[in-house]
Amino acid sequence: MNNGLKIIAFLCAMLLASTAQAEESERSNDWLDVVREQVVEPFKVAWRKTDASMQWFLFIDEVEGRARRVIEGDENMKVFAEAEADFAAGRFEEAEKNIAILLDQYPNEAAFYLLHSIVQGAQGDVESAFGTVRQALDKDHDYAVARIWQAQLFLAKGDLTRARELSASAGKKYDRIPAAMFIEALAKWEENQHEKAIDDLEQLLVLHPDQVGVYEYLAAMYREQGKLQKAYDAIDAFIKGQPGELRDAANGFRVGLLLDMGRTKGAQAVYDQAFGAEPDGWYGLIAGLEIAYANNDYEHAVTVAETLAKRFPDIDGIEAIQFRTYLANKDYARASKIVDRIERELPASGTAFSFRGDLLLAQEHYVDAVAQYRSAIKAEPDNQTYYKSLGWTLSALGRPAEVLLLYEQALTRFPDDYFLHSQSGRMYRELGRNQEAIKAYQKAIAIAPGKFNAHIGLGTTYRNMEDFESAEKYYKRAIELLPAYDEAYWLLADVHVRQGQYARAIPLAREAIRLAPAKGQAYGILAKAYHRQGRTDKARKVCDLMADKVDLNAEGHYNIGLCYYSIEAIELAASEFGASVRIAPTYDSHMALAEIHHKKGRDAEAIAQYRKALEINPDGFEAHFKLARLYHDRSDLVSALKEANETLRIKPGNRKVHQLLAVTYMKLGRKKEALDHSLKAIEIEPSQAELYRLLASVYHAMGQNEQGIQALKKGLDLEPARPDLLNELGRLYLASQQYRQAITAFKKALELGVSDAVLYTQLGTAYQNNGQPKLALEHLKKALIQAPDSFDAHYQLALVYGQTGALEQTLAEFQAALAIRPKEPITHNNIGYTYFLKKDFDTAISWYQKSLRLDPDSGLAHYNLSLARFAKGEYAQATTNWKQAKTLGYRGSPQYEKALQRVMASNTPTLIRERP
Repeated sequence: MNNGLKIIAFLCAMLLASTAQAEESERSNDWLDVVREQVVEPFKVAWRKTDASMQWFLFIDEVEGRARRVIEGDENMKVFAEAEADFAAGRFEEAEKNIAILLDQYPNEAAFYLLHSIVQGAQGDVESAFGTVRQALDKDHDYAVARIWQAQLFLAKGDLTRARELSASAGKKYDRIPAAMFIEALAKWEENQHEKAIDDLEQLLVLHPDQVGVYEYLAAMYREQGKLQKAYDAIDAFIKGQPGELRDAANGFRVGLLLDMGRTKGAQAVYDQAFGAEPDGWYGLIAGLEIAYANNDYEHAVTVAETLAKRFPDIDGIEAIQFRTYLANKDYARASKIVDRIERELPASGTAFSFRGDLLLAQEHYVDAVAQYRSAIKAEPDNQTYYKSLGWTLSALGRPAEVLLLYEQALTRFPDDYFLHSQSGRMYRELGRNQEAIKAYQKAIAIAPGKFNAHIGLGTTYRNMEDFESAEKYYKRAIELLPAYDEAYWLLADVHVRQGQYARAIPLAREAIRLAPAKGQAYGILAKAYHRQGRTDKARKVCDLMADKVDLNAEGHYNIGLCYYSIEAIELAASEFGASVRIAPTYDSHMALAEIHHKKGRDAEAIAQYRKALEINPDGFEAHFKLARLYHDRSDLVSALKEANETLRIKPGNRKVHQLLAVTYMKLGRKKEALDHSLKAIEIEPSQAELYRLLASVYHAMGQNEQGIQALKKGLDLEPARPDLLNELGRLYLASQQYRQAITAFKKALELGVSDAVLYTQLGTAYQNNGQPKLALEHLKKALIQAPDSFDAHYQLALVYGQTGALEQTLAEFQAALAIRPKEPITHNNIGYTYFLKKDFDTAISWYQKSLRLDPDSGLAHYNLSLARFAKGEYAQATTNWKQAKTLGYRGSPQYEKALQRVMASNTPTLIRERP
């Protein structure tokens, strides 16, 4: 077989046999995933440019029919038969020699020119095929089948409009022949009318069941749509009776499909049966490469890639496979030799910059890789791969805002690129801009509904938003699309764990481990599920098993640590994280150690670990954010502000950062900044009810209770069954002296099942201020049943008793409050006032003096002391205390002032109802 046919045949096989790992992935920034995604991409791109030129089987019946009629009974029938046999067997050079004989004998017969054009197209020589089909039409302008073949060639060049025009020009007589139907189906596919394209091909096979070649394309379409079983059935129908290399290509496709379906043993069985233990043919080697990648056996993948390069050195793209397989195996020396040669042969080209960038990225030299990819884009701005590689690298550097800007630029050139939309969703999610993430993922799904990555990303976005129902929906769809992908299983398991559905989580986590026993995440989810069920020994065994399964390198120790951490085996987790740091310190391992120190209350050590993480990645969002929260909790508010503002630089649209800044500014008394950040947090995530509670507290601190009330109402519109929001609403109504509304809010909170002492106290206070002392007493007593040591409940109960004139009970409750808080000046003051009401002025004076020893600057206590002394006839001392109260800003009753000046009877003061 000549090289042209090898390229054509391989491209056909790669469209059908490339695994879903060749898709652009949401999965992770792990370089091995990136390698897998890129291994066959050059071939897929080339295939899409040439696929339509290879559909000779759709035309051959029509051509043969006319040719046979021309030479029927002629001695050239034998030549034609040999050409036909050579053509069917893929011996195109021999076929062309026999066709040349026929053209010499029949120079004016259009059918032989058309047959020659089809042979040229089958070899990938589209330009020559164009020239020859024009000769056919010169001989017979009305040759409809030749027009349809010409349409197919235009489709191969991407000229969809011209292809359809030519196909239609053949007339209705031919619109149901296989070729015309096939062109229409491919046109619909290119226009993203995927279901209609599939329907057309299925109808084609109903009308023309002998066109088994259509099954090959139908299988590819099914696979793109995630309909793996249908794809398998279609290729099974295609493979029956296929000779030689077509059978090998289809078997390669079957291997890839079985891997996608998680049937690794089945894939190996098909491979062994079809290609033997040591295949040397193209399709067998490609299938072997797929299996090696699926098994993470990169050493064997290198052997296969090198065999491919030796046997097929002239095939375009072979070197890319070899290079990226070296990277997957971390054989950077041999990969570097390939890059050096490309740089010599193609200096300052996009290819050279890109290959150098790939090598640097594999070695985690991210900053240098960024420079190479930027140069590649500058050299070849229309190459999508360079934008994607640069995006991966910037993402690995933790710079999602830059990635978004890059993808926005790329989308102006490639507006319907699935990967760019899907990865934009991921960046939006990392920035906390969940609504924009959802839109980006939905756009990607609309472009390619059969690709699973956007479904994974959308599910994760909903999981982060705690919309578990939606998360479950998209994770399940991802599993349908790619049953062999472990991450979808453990992510769905995690959703069930978060909802307390441990029995549902366990089989999913087990399946994830079965699919990828050397990965760590699923073990942690499974262990957590057992732990939450109370099956502690079982959970511990899962983590111990993991230690036997994964490689004990830095990453392995880190993942084992996560497993132990998930079951609260903190010391074991710390040991594993420490081992990971000793082998190869990473940002994540330092972060994990910091979390353990923080959990143990060792804040200084936690801060040190966060700082070490930031030495590795200065733009680490989580490290800055955790530091900000830690400083906030330690009341180091200045440091908290510094770290929080740093996180805002990294992720300017993150709701949690704005929320933390609002709380911190509130504690610093900087209410305007607190208001600004509260409003910004709501702008980013307007559906978070908790944010309206924060906004209300800021408004309350600013004395704008009505705005706070409106904010809480918006929060309750989102989540009507939030008792904490109702409680806050009641408090603001209480502060605004809207007692009836406060009572309504507190009662709604009680109806939701909340019955804590604070709520009963607040409701009792509202009833007291609303002039309903009986109900006030009832609820305050309920508060004391739940919390006998509640200062507020005792204090408010004393006020209610005082309001009803029950002075002994008043004294008893004030004394109970005083026992809880012995140094509360206002309690001393009010005990004094109660004795004043009992006309025990000496005892009242004693309590007022105690209050003043605790708070010498209390104008109220000086004023009350003046009243008591006046009542005893100690007018001079009363006058002195009154002047002190006035100096401190407490003026009291004008009538008392006049009475004091005239040494007349006092005017009875009013009971103090609230603490100052």
